[in-house]
Amino acid sequence: MQPVMPPSLHPKLMNLYKGRVKEEPVKIPYARVSYIDFNQNGKRDAGEELKYNQKTDVLLKRIVLTENDLFQLEKVNTLISSENNHKDDHLNQMEAYLIARRALLASDVDLKNINKYLYKLEGIYQGYLKYQKDKNLSPKNSIQDLDYLHQYLWNNGKNMAEETMHRFDLIMDNQLKYFSGANVKVGNCSGLTTLKTTLSFRRGIPIEVVQVNDEMSFHIFNKFGTQRIENTNYLGINHKQYKTYKVGSVDELILSLLINTAYEYDKKRIFLKRLNFSIKHWRMILTMVNYKIS
Repeated sequence: MQPVMPPSLHPKLMNLYKGRVKEEPVKIPYARVSYIDFNQNGKRDAGEELKYNQKTDVLLKRIVLTENDLFQLEKVNTLISSENNHKDDHLNQMEAYLIARRALLASDVDLKNINKYLYKLEGIYQGYLKYQKDKNLSPKNSIQDLDYLHQYLWNNGKNMAEETMHRFDLIMDNQLKYFSGANVKVGNCSGLTTLKTTLSFRRGIPIEVVQVNDEMSFHIFNKFGTQRIENTNYLGINHKQYKTYKVGSVDELILSLLINTAYEYDKKRIFLKRLNFSIKHWRMILTMVNYKIS
């Protein structure tokens, strides 16, 4: 079934990429071909020609699978969020993948491995659909759906929270091991909240990201409506009550991963990696000033 995309989405996406449209001569004398340099490598790669990107779903998939600039991904993600009514499965998938790609880049995952982890994320999501079917679950509303999702992620009953693990690739790897019954910790609040957020958006449920930030610590979890969702505890929904908290956004979740990755390199004294990481994502890292390290 062909995805139904908002008619306004294609021109808005093209507007975000107008600065990357280039021309390249071809073998025919005096002829040139226009293409979008998605990966900014200065040459025309397969699938980048303008004529191949006239359909919204094709253009969006190309962005999701090739864009490596966190700053640009934030713009695309914001646009998709504003256009998505959360009723089209394909657009839900693309929005979730955009969040996941940003999280993987913020975790400093090798570029050649990123799409592999997008497929792993889809596998975890399809596992949730199978979990619902096997247990004959029919959620009556979004909060019940989120509760079932939380039960699915914690399905072997062992504590999966771990204070220092935030990298989104390792979160997914650990989650798959956890599903198999292994006695493994999956991740910390930033990592587990990233997983819950991407899966919720994949489901078409735009949950919020919430921060508790005091003088001693930083904590992050999810919220939907009036319900708090604590991802580091088996009880999940409304397990903990906080007197003060800040409702944030996916952007701030990505920043928390960036901060944790940079701090990890500093702590391990891997300064060359820290430098390269900072150079790659300098525009996003400049916005870290008001954040505390977890």
